[in-house]
Amino acid sequence: MLDRLGRLLCVHAAAPSRTHEADTAPVPDRPGDSLLDRHWALAPAHLDARSARARGLDGGERIVAALDTGVDADHPDLRGRVLPGGNTLAQDADTRDRDGHGTHVAGILGASGADGIGGAGLCWRIRILPVKVMDRGRGYDAAALEGLARAVRHGASLVNMSLNSGDSRLSPFYERAATWARNQVAWIVASAGNGGTAVTQPANTPGIIGVAAVNREGRRCPWSNHGAGVMLAAPGEGILSTLPGGRWGLHSGTSIAAPFVTGALAMLLESQPGAPRERVLALLRQTTRPAGDPGLGAGILALDRLP
Repeated sequence: MLDRLGRLLCVHAAAPSRTHEADTAPVPDRPGDSLLDRHWALAPAHLDARSARARGLDGGERIVAALDTGVDADHPDLRGRVLPGGNTLAQDADTRDRDGHGTHVAGILGASGADGIGGAGLCWRIRILPVKVMDRGRGYDAAALEGLARAVRHGASLVNMSLNSGDSRLSPFYERAATWARNQVAWIVASAGNGGTAVTQPANTPGIIGVAAVNREGRRCPWSNHGAGVMLAAPGEGILSTLPGGRWGLHSGTSIAAPFVTGALAMLLESQPGAPRERVLALLRQTTRPAGDPGLGAGILALDRLP
């Protein structure tokens, strides 16, 4: 069937709509950790989020889309900043999060800080646009591609795709989607994948910023994909963030590393208004410190190096 479609003059490319999954991994057991210990990623020795906040950088009120499993809009640390979204799996407006992955990603992006409850995310004023492209941690390429278009058409200048197909081949569909998004002045960040091998779709797509995961020691998590296709690495092991029902909890994975880079990019765009895309990319690559693992393929995000 795909061969016949590909021979039609009106069809430029055809491929199966593969399943994709939320990029999560087991959370390491660290007995004795306090809640503060479990917020290690934002500490001065790692991302150093405090240095960015001291300069007033928090991404502003830009719209950031989370293509994920939905978001709990009633979570106390997210309430009031989650926009009405959509569901490209069920083709309706239901963006409730049934498994917590999307809410966890949203909390890393922008859980409110300095409010006396819970913890904090990177950007305290951004508006989060939930686009549900997965349920129970699984979805399809078709839903992700439609979700990307929906997000950009609804005003998202940044799209976080914490999902992965496990396919290392380049997808013409993700390539076209990335080119289209770029023409709309939108940015896409995606998780590199958790197979411990080469970067897979959609993070391996030219024009999409692929993110690997590192641990507290600054070394690649053994399950994180790596090498060509990774632009940056970020904390992705045992990360504390929001969960449905007003809760906080831990997740690991390149899914969890990606929103740190998305949030940092929001800050960078805020500090460099009107900068050409190539300039922003160059600055983003410089907002890193050397990795302890040469095979990682990129530096590790460091917010104190934001220009």
